[in-house]
Amino acid sequence: MRWMAWMVVGLVACESMPSSGRIFQPVTVAGPAPVAAPAGTVEAEPLVPGEAPPDEGADEADSEDPLALQARLAGVTANELSSPPPAPATPPPAPAAAPVLPVPVQVPVWDPGKPPEASSWGLRLLSTLAGSMPPRAVLVLPDGSEVVVKAGDILPDEKVVVWAVGRDRVELAHISADGPFAAVETKALEALLPSAP
Repeated sequence: MRWMAWMVVGLVACESMPSSGRIFQPVTVAGPAPVAAPAGTVEAEPLVPGEAPPDEGADEADSEDPLALQARLAGVTANELSSPPPAPATPPPAPAAAPVLPVPVQVPVWDPGKPPEASSWGLRLLSTLAGSMPPRAVLVLPDGSEVVVKAGDILPDEKVVVWAVGRDRVELAHISADGPFAAVETKALEALLPSAP
């Protein structure tokens, strides 16, 4: 993918030239025309690395009033620059706040005849068997059946991977397609029947 970016940059950076008709003859490119220095000016000496450029107008700027210099740069007179801007007589009134109206909210009601929504996964943790080796958990699937799982197990119908099984808790990862990539959403389930301490 990077080569395409470099190719686009190369095409944009290339300068097109008219063809001379002779493909094996080298092309001569005329450089920019040299600019002649105006008459009566002295060419400046080349700078040494680390040397500051000479101040050409330093003598004139030092003798001039700083306020007049600022006024000249701003394009106003010194009198206009020295006088403060007029203050407003009264502050503008604040805009009136619009009244806040309550927004009706539709509360979803669970219907036992419909399957659970996709965002809820429909998985429940019944209990964990932390005393067993490796630790196992009993999950209740959306259809009501129960399955015993351990860390690393995959439930392909629910698109779920069991990441970890602990005491009264299970970490799950829900995997879904997101274009050419996969989106992973993690969720922790607490046991409906906690084990005795």
